[in-house]
Amino acid sequence: MDVLLFVIIINIPFILDVIKHNSSRFYIALFISLAAPFVAIIAFNLKPVKFAVISFFILIVSIIYDVQFLEYRNYVNISTWSTILDSYIDEAQEFAKGMNTNTFLLILFQIVAYIFFFTRSLRSALPDFSKRAKRIAALLLLLLVVDFVFKGASRKSFPFRGLYGLGNYIVTKYQEKNILETKKAYNYETSRLPEFDQNQKETIIIVIGESLRRDHLEYYGYPLPTTPLIKNENIIAYTDVVSAANQTINALKRVFTPVEHLDEKDYWNKPSFITLFKDVGFKTFWITNQYVYGRHESQASFIARETDKFISNRPSNYDEILIPELKKVLQDTAQKKLIFLHLMGNHAGYSHRHPKTFNFFHPEKAVDKKEKMIRSYDNAVRYNDYILHKVLQLLKQQKGESTFIMFSDHAESLYDAYPDYAYHGTEKPSKTEVEIPLIIWFSDTFKKHHPHIVQQVIKNKNLPVISYDFFHAIPGLFGIRFIDYKAENDFFGPSYIPKTKRKIINVNLELLNYDDLK
Repeated sequence: MDVLLFVIIINIPFILDVIKHNSSRFYIALFISLAAPFVAIIAFNLKPVKFAVISFFILIVSIIYDVQFLEYRNYVNISTWSTILDSYIDEAQEFAKGMNTNTFLLILFQIVAYIFFFTRSLRSALPDFSKRAKRIAALLLLLLVVDFVFKGASRKSFPFRGLYGLGNYIVTKYQEKNILETKKAYNYETSRLPEFDQNQKETIIIVIGESLRRDHLEYYGYPLPTTPLIKNENIIAYTDVVSAANQTINALKRVFTPVEHLDEKDYWNKPSFITLFKDVGFKTFWITNQYVYGRHESQASFIARETDKFISNRPSNYDEILIPELKKVLQDTAQKKLIFLHLMGNHAGYSHRHPKTFNFFHPEKAVDKKEKMIRSYDNAVRYNDYILHKVLQLLKQQKGESTFIMFSDHAESLYDAYPDYAYHGTEKPSKTEVEIPLIIWFSDTFKKHHPHIVQQVIKNKNLPVISYDFFHAIPGLFGIRFIDYKAENDFFGPSYIPKTKRKIINVNLELLNYDDLK
């Protein structure tokens, strides 16, 4: 009876999750969650005190589940473990202070219940299970393992889902360590042009947008007021930039590393252009509101981990959560700083990317599904404009040479590729899935010290560009030279040679001609 009561108590967050989903698969998963401890006790002939010791680790997972479900309406996964195990102690303390009272009381209740259960287990005797019962329990345990391997209901049950995430985290961290060590061994033989004073204070902010279409931005000619703030800034907007892929990781690999088409060996063997900036004295930061690890996210995180400081936030938050982190980084005493902000931006579901106060285009008034989708998307674009403007205002307060760059990983289809499909990552993408914005802003100090660079950037703004040339152009813009640098690929420079045929990669890793897309 003690075991049953304790198992129910530590399953409270999962029980709430099951009620929320109200599906047969989740009810089966709940049954597994409640039955699995008894199956394990019988199959392994566990004494009560041994089970109580093992249960301590289950209690920890339950506490994490409490926080994820009650605070963020999410579950324990690989990104959760990264947030916990990669965070600094002061960040954990800040989080604990902001915890909801109900969450805190549930955690306290579970801890008290565990102490009571553990104390009782010291005096409890093990029931005498028959050989038949043990065989049945062992068979059930085997069935649970098979179900788990083939992604059955046990994958969703407590605590297996959380422990599976921990296992993925450990494997991914091991892979990350090996990849970063391999990349460190490569030497770009980096140097910098003498016109960039090593004693000059420099601040560069590069914002990576998500699923942001160029043609839905007011400063690119969109007729609706989606960017009322940034359109009034003195930005340089490149008008013909195409992403190399219509999915995030495939796109970012080709932005940050020498990878161009389908051969990705340079992603695994060579560091990103982040390392080039570190080589010439920059302190680098990556602040993200995207998932850190996962089937596709990990490879983007391997790029981000090359920075000196990696700061992760839970993606269930609006992008505004990155602003306080940016303020802290801007206060860093480093003379030269390169800061990346990776936004959730316009990732689908658009209505979850902005507060209700940004319901400017009123999707609820749409006459059909397509119009509703577009209005919702434009709300997210308008909120994105608000975030970018806040970032730019903070940058303007910095002394010395400052530069603001924003581009999107890829764009988005709003029923352009197929009449019944939106979003991105399609087999036969529309041009709107890869047509991305690229904007640049320079401080007056930068303009004063490097007028010819600014003039060349303006001169090139209408040339056709593909995003795998970012690897050459972004370091090149700041006078960084290295053995893999190609001046003909540096679209900010005077020697740039525009591509006559730009090839993009679809979801099946096939090369397609951009000009042939719908």
